[in-house]
Amino acid sequence: WIASVWLPALLALIVMGSTVGIWTVPSRRFVKHAFEFGWRSHLGAVVQYLQHRADVVLIMYFLPLRDLGIYSLAIGLVELLWYVPQSVSQVLMPHVASSTEADADSITSAFCRASVSVAAVLSFLLALVSTVMIPWLVPAFREAIPVIWILLPGAVVASIFKVLASDLNGRGEPLKTLFPPAAALLFSAAGCIYAIPRFGMIGAAVVTSLSYLLNASLYIYGYSRSSSLTPRSMILLRSSDLAWYRRLLLGERRG
Repeated sequence: WIASVWLPALLALIVMGSTVGIWTVPSRRFVKHAFEFGWRSHLGAVVQYLQHRADVVLIMYFLPLRDLGIYSLAIGLVELLWYVPQSVSQVLMPHVASSTEADADSITSAFCRASVSVAAVLSFLLALVSTVMIPWLVPAFREAIPVIWILLPGAVVASIFKVLASDLNGRGEPLKTLFPPAAALLFSAAGCIYAIPRFGMIGAAVVTSLSYLLNASLYIYGYSRSSSLTPRSMILLRSSDLAWYRRLLLGERRG
């Protein structure tokens, strides 16, 4: 396992060193700006991670270990939907940083719509597959099925703030990625403290799904106020998007 981690890392260093010269000692000014940006961006990422895990920690505190295992299975399956927006966010940030504001708005809104649409389709397939396969393969985890169904709407809208967070970091505004997840974290913690002792895993799933919706709504509201985009343009797929995605996949230039 150690070799599988270190060897690709060393290879990446060698390739980057031969192409962009990472062995050159950076200037003090660059290091200062890099750390200033890094801690602000990391702060939002940490709070976002805590919001994703508040429900699991509180279930571990309030409920038996068996319920924690069932809920963890549901969370693990639902979070598979986030591979698409997380992959998009990796390439979106450097593109936004090097683009004009109009171009950044255009591509961010397109990727938001694509992420929501793909997540919605995959969530439907995941709901069907899990409903059939869990009772067959792991019947002891049958109670995870309603939890999955409740979590899926929140996981779909969560793809929005994962894309918008990358855009805001690319625009050099990482602190704007802090406040929406902080509000959602407070809502999730308070809601789970109330709901879990009374309604168990179902209560935790409802609160968590609503916290994702709150997080996405705050991102959309803040982003629409500081850009030319409307909430509708970030959610609803357009007919012109299909041709744009096709050109993108084929490597053609956008018109």
